[in-house]
Amino acid sequence: FNSAQVNAISIIPCVSGSLSVIGSLSIIYCICSDWKAKISKIYYRLLLPFSIFDVIFSFTVALGSLPAPEGSHNASWANGNTSTCTAQGFLNAVGYAATYYSASLSISYLLSISFSKSEGWIKKHVERYLHVIPIAVGIVPAIAGLPLEVFNWAGNKCYIAAHPLGCDYTDGLECTRGVGENTILFRWLAQGMWVMLAFIIVGLSMIMIVWRVWKLERRINERFNSAFNTSRSSESEGYALGQDMQRTRQIAMQALCYIMSFFVTWVWTYIDRTCMYETGERPFVFLVLGQFFYPLQGFWNALIFHYRLIKAKRRSARLTASIQFKSRISREGNSKQGSNTSESRSDMNFTDVNAHD
Repeated sequence: FNSAQVNAISIIPCVSGSLSVIGSLSIIYCICSDWKAKISKIYYRLLLPFSIFDVIFSFTVALGSLPAPEGSHNASWANGNTSTCTAQGFLNAVGYAATYYSASLSISYLLSISFSKSEGWIKKHVERYLHVIPIAVGIVPAIAGLPLEVFNWAGNKCYIAAHPLGCDYTDGLECTRGVGENTILFRWLAQGMWVMLAFIIVGLSMIMIVWRVWKLERRINERFNSAFNTSRSSESEGYALGQDMQRTRQIAMQALCYIMSFFVTWVWTYIDRTCMYETGERPFVFLVLGQFFYPLQGFWNALIFHYRLIKAKRRSARLTASIQFKSRISREGNSKQGSNTSESRSDMNFTDVNAHD
């Protein structure tokens, strides 16, 4: 790549990473500012550590090449040393727990929608694993990489790579840091296969949630159709199912938004890596898209999170207005009824007086 392309590749993740940091911090603030109300729900208990790890991940990406040792290949603004590069690589590896929390969030939605499990059941039987596994898979490989000195300049940031860059696959170039020709294997075991597993879990969750909602809609439509030819109890049962369907659809749409944001975030990176391993070349367009999108998970999460809050507040405001309106109509009706009763009594008294006369 020429110097302009290298500069673009260096700047783009700084911008998108900063957006993601801001988005995740806004989620953390909203949850912590209403801690007692929100922490009782599994959705917020998963989203809070998700956002914390995303801040770590996105911040390290936003630093770009700044922590890289001076003179690093294609590092436009390298102004660090081996220690700062190791720190960036270590924190970036820890931040990958945010990616695995996407799978945890998908599983919680899947259990709730497709298997009709309550929050209490999920909390008792599953939730601990939805926290322990992402955190362990993020932290353990990062700690294991420190004594092996695997965190070096990787071409776009400091991460798992051999030093000097390319020594693991270039004949005659000796590696002075890292695990040499085993670098790709270590990266796959530490990060690659777990991200792929998260892809599979999120993808299967999306398919099963869509299937469940489709089946539920068919069932409700059949109940509604039969309600017209049966008793009123069937009609009321159909109405109750319709209410449940509406709530299920809202939760499913929220789940699908988080799932799709995960795919949009990571699909370009996988296309870029596939091209690199299959052809030995990295098309600039896919490299740019990958660099822009893969730090944006926190930004997408914030859009979904705040849209949900705004929609809930509007729904609450409409409900309050409806209750107030009905209450006012009821009071006016009672007032008119009382007035009519008084007039009737006056007429009766007038009639009694005339009769007496």
